Amino acid sequence: MLATKLRKLVEWLWRNKERMILAIVVVVLILRVWEVLNPAAVPLAPTYAFPRTQWPEDPVEVAHIGFPGPPPLSPPPPMPENWKPLWQRNPFWYNAESGGAGGEDDAIARDPGIYLTRIAKRPDGKLRARLRTPSSQKWYDEGEQFEKYELVSIDEEKRECVVFLKEFGRRVTLTMQ
Repeated sequence: MLATKLRKLVEWLWRNKERMILAIVVVVLILRVWEVLNPAAVPLAPTYAFPRTQWPEDPVEVAHIGFPGPPPLSPPPPMPENWKPLWQRNPFWYNAESGGAGGEDDAIARDPGIYLTRIAKRPDGKLRARLRTPSSQKWYDEGEQFEKYELVSIDEEKRECVVFLKEFGRRVTLTMQ
C-alpha cells in the first residue's frame, strides 16, 4: 500500500514537472518586478570639496586634509673620526705590554722591540745594518723586509736607520748606542 502511494506521487511529480518549473519562474519574476517598483534606498554620492587656495592655519584641519606634515629634521653631520688606525695598524691586535689606550704610541716610541747594533759598508759600497729583534740578530740591506719590519733607509753619518713597523703602521728611527 505504501509502495502504491509512493508510485502515484512519483507519477504525479513526473507529469507536473513543467508546471512546477513554470511556477518557480513566475515567483522569481514577481520578486524582480517588486524590486523594480520598490527600489532600495540609493546610497548618496560622495561630495567633493573644491581645492583650497590657501593653506589652513588650524592644525586639526591640516591633519583632516591628510598631509603628513613637515619633513623630519635632517640628521646632524657625522662627527670627524680618526680612521688612521684602520690602515696603519691591525685593529684586532692587542699588545698586553703597551698598557692601555693612548699609551701604545708612547710605548712604541720608547721601545719598538728592534735595536740597531752596527752599520757597515759592503765591498760594493752599499750600506748594511745589523738589527737585533726579539727573535734574531742579523745583517739587513736597505729596503729589505724581515719578520714584521722593513728597513727603509740607513744614514751612516748620523749613525741611525729608519725602520717601518708593519704591525703598527709607523716608521721608527733607530740610533746606535
